[in-house]
Amino acid sequence: MATARAFACAGVVGGELVVAGGSAGGDALASAEAYDPSIAAWRPLRPMREGRQGAACGVVAGSLVVAGGGDLRSGPLASVEAWRAGAWRPLPP
Repeated sequence: MATARAFACAGVVGGELVVAGGSAGGDALASAEAYDPSIAAWRPLRPMREGRQGAACGVVAGSLVVAGGGDLRSGPLASVEAWRAGAWRPLPP
C-alpha cells in the first residue's frame, strides 16, 4: 500500500482487495486503495466522502459497504458509503 494506515477496513470486490479509511498519525483517512493479485500491485482509488477510522465494512451485492467509524476530532459517524464501479456512493444511515 502507498499509505500506511491503522484501523482500516477491507473487502474483496471484483477480484481486488479494497482497503478503505483507517488512521495515520491520529487523523482519520478518506483514502482507499485496491490490490490486484493478478499483477501484484496496489492502485489508489477515489477517496471516500468522509475520513473514517475503525469503520465496519462488508461486501454486499458486489459493493464494499463502509459504515460508521469516526474521527477523534469530530466523533463517531452515522454515515454509510459504498464502493462500486469506480465511485463511492452514499447509502442511508
